[in-house]
Amino acid sequence: REAQALMSLLEGHGDVVMALAGSELIPGARRFAETLRERRESVSGLARAVQQIVGIEAKMRQYAQGEHFVERVRADGGDDLLATVWSSAEMLPSLEEIREPERWIARAGGVAPARV
Repeated sequence: REAQALMSLLEGHGDVVMALAGSELIPGARRFAETLRERRESVSGLARAVQQIVGIEAKMRQYAQGEHFVERVRADGGDDLLATVWSSAEMLPSLEEIREPERWIARAGGVAPARV
């Protein structure tokens, strides 16, 4: 579970950093990132069944959860709060915190808005 949480964090961080860097340097990069996200979310029918069997769906969910975590932390406390995640092994988020970023934000000393 710790390895899965770390992989989600790394993959999500990589996705966010690439999207940010690309949006400043490459025309159309933002649209490309949106298209990738939409494709991850829109798989259905036989393709979804095949992905479940071979484990791709879980991997895609891991990417999406990590990306959501990074985006939520940045939205709440900016890059300074996000940098806290790399400060020590104790500050790495658990899998539950990846899924519910406000839990990690509260633990890290940020202020997460109440869930609705």
